[in-house]
Amino acid sequence: PFLPNSVILPVTKDIATHQYVTQTYVGDQPLAPTKLVIDISGSSSWIDSAHLLSSSGHPRPFGCFSLQCSLAEANSCTRPSRTSRNTCTLEAENPITNMVTRGELTEEIIAVQVTDGIKTGLASVPHFLFSCVPALLLRGLGDGVKGVLGLGNTRISLPSQVADAFS
Repeated sequence: PFLPNSVILPVTKDIATHQYVTQTYVGDQPLAPTKLVIDISGSSSWIDSAHLLSSSGHPRPFGCFSLQCSLAEANSCTRPSRTSRNTCTLEAENPITNMVTRGELTEEIIAVQVTDGIKTGLASVPHFLFSCVPALLLRGLGDGVKGVLGLGNTRISLPSQVADAFS
C-alpha cells in the first residue's frame, strides 16, 4: 500500500510580483486546481469566496461556539442577517498589501501532493479549515492566485492540519 511520509508543495515564483506560489486542489470531485501565495508565517489560510463557490458550491461556515472555532482561536463572531445564526470569523491578511478583513471560518476538501520517497500522488485532507474571504483581499496577488496558504505555527496552518489528518 502507498503510505506517504512527506508533502510536496511545488513552488514557483511569479515573475511579475516576485511572490512564491503553490498549487493545491480544493472542493468536491473534481478537485479544482487552486493557486495560493505562500505565507511562511501565516497563521491560517484563506481563499476567495467566489472561487470557493465555483469549486465546491457549498462552503460550510461554523458557529461561534463550535469546536472548529475554538481550534482556530477565532476572535470574532458575526451575524450576517437577522434570520441567520452567529458565524465564526477570522482576521485574514493579505501579506503583500497588509490589507486585513474578516472571513468566515469554513471547511472544504483540500488535496496536496505527497510522496513515500518513491511514488507520488494526491492525498486529501477532508475537513481543511480556512477563511472564506471577499475578492478585494486578492488585490496585489499574482495572476490567477485565489488566496493565501498559511504555514505558520498554529493549529490551523497547513502543516498542522496535514499532520493531524495523516497521524
